[in-house]
Amino acid sequence: MRRPLLAALAASCAVSALVALGACPRPVAASRPPNVLIVLWDTARADRLSLYGYPVPTTPRLDALAAEAAVYERATSRGIWTLPAHSSMFTGLTETQHGAEAHVFWLDNQHQTLAERLGAAGYDTFAFSANPVVGLDSNLLQGFGTVETTFPRAGARRGRYVRDSKAATRRKLLPADASQEIGQSFLGNPVDGWSRAVFKDAAPVAHRALFDFLRERPEPTRPWFAYLNLMEAHSPRIPSMRSRRAVADEATIALGLATDTSLFAKGEYVVNKREYTPEELRAIGAVYDASLRDLDDATGDLVDDLRANKLLDDTVVIVVADHGEMLGEHRAMEHRWAVWEPLLHVPLVIRYPARFPAGRIRERVSTGDLFATILDLARQPIPEGVASTSLVGRSRWDDVVVSQVLDPFSFQLGNLHEMYPDVDVVPFTRTWCVAYDQLWKLVYASDGGHALHDLGSDPTEDVNLYAQATEQRTRLEDGLLAFERGLTPHDPTRRDAEDLRHIERNAAQVAKRADEGGEEEAAQLAALGYTSSDIGVQQTYPTFCGPWARQAAGGTDGGPGTP
Repeated sequence: MRRPLLAALAASCAVSALVALGACPRPVAASRPPNVLIVLWDTARADRLSLYGYPVPTTPRLDALAAEAAVYERATSRGIWTLPAHSSMFTGLTETQHGAEAHVFWLDNQHQTLAERLGAAGYDTFAFSANPVVGLDSNLLQGFGTVETTFPRAGARRGRYVRDSKAATRRKLLPADASQEIGQSFLGNPVDGWSRAVFKDAAPVAHRALFDFLRERPEPTRPWFAYLNLMEAHSPRIPSMRSRRAVADEATIALGLATDTSLFAKGEYVVNKREYTPEELRAIGAVYDASLRDLDDATGDLVDDLRANKLLDDTVVIVVADHGEMLGEHRAMEHRWAVWEPLLHVPLVIRYPARFPAGRIRERVSTGDLFATILDLARQPIPEGVASTSLVGRSRWDDVVVSQVLDPFSFQLGNLHEMYPDVDVVPFTRTWCVAYDQLWKLVYASDGGHALHDLGSDPTEDVNLYAQATEQRTRLEDGLLAFERGLTPHDPTRRDAEDLRHIERNAAQVAKRADEGGEEEAAQLAALGYTSSDIGVQQTYPTFCGPWARQAAGGTDGGPGTP
């Protein structure tokens, strides 16, 4: 087994660096709040973790940690992709309230994030991100005192860990990999840009960066808040051969290396322009499983070092995902244009025995509840008006848990439409609200194509009971209506100069893309609402997505352009 970080020095508590890091026993003031560490598994769906009953051993080390942690069996993301889901975790607000959407691609400065609140309360704050969406260009990391990324950032010094992150990613590349954009034998269409993502598999580097941060702090007695974004499960997936062999046989591994799963190819599958055989779909799933195994190993190593350096029991360790991933179910791939359970059901594990007894929690919670939970643990007030309730000592549960998709991220369809002009994009421009009452799930769609699923008897969501189960439908619609009525919508007029500069830059980039794509793509972008005059000026997307939107629109369903 790998020796714990700093183990070579741990024998001597006279070493000042160890004392500063907190590796040696020292009295901790009773008034000192705990450290907080969020280990975010980007794109991890709960049902593929052995922790949640999946029969393949994808997460053996997280399974072991769960024996001393609270495991939330029905944790639900506030959104289906990175920007809105993170914005909700960091602000406690819904998409209606925070306004961070694809056509804006920015979390406004008017919001006070966890990092800002904890920094003001005396915490040292640190963020490490392998996801370009979770960077300074989206403003998601506002308030973090130290920010490190695996990729170069415009206008910033060259990142301290960029070179090592690229090297860590390249070490995992296999000569026979023809499956994805950074594969050494890939011959497919790299048009969507992931061929440049030679920085993403850097979980061990994030581990080292966290301990560098802790060692170098000028005031080591202060509590700290750290966020680590780990991208191993996100496309393009390049799991280690060791992890591939832990979850699949050699024939499945070979097929996974040969099957084109580039972003463009998966888009073709979604719009019925490409087919995958059942064997290829199983191989695609096995590559995903192996990526989870890599995440599990990296997280296990990190927890081992926290324990070895006597930091674990003073730290709230939260393992969570921002959203999940589709692997061919319902003819869906990636995390776009749908609200199925593989996208919304995410892992959530909290280890902090002082406040969270070990065990399984079956009540449904939202990832947005982490905002209030962390403030509660840090002994900070929870602001009014947030859609977030602390999980500490919780005994009462929400009537409904809500997720929203107010902006369908449909401009990704531009390349597909250029290749296949006959593709009907309308189904991909829907917006949704999803409301849960434990095992009942209501999907409220902007085009009126609503659905109701009993996840207890139909976990794969194959049977739509919207027309038959009128009692459950009414209860969930009423709950969703009450929830939306209580939300104060985001106010774009409160954007400051930095907000507006970013949004204008976004608009210029979209306009340039339309010009380069010619008249046809420009018309397509305009049809989808992505013209330069729309972004940040007109509200081209709904503020609400459920029954409240329908009522406000005078009885019609609340699609794009409705209040």
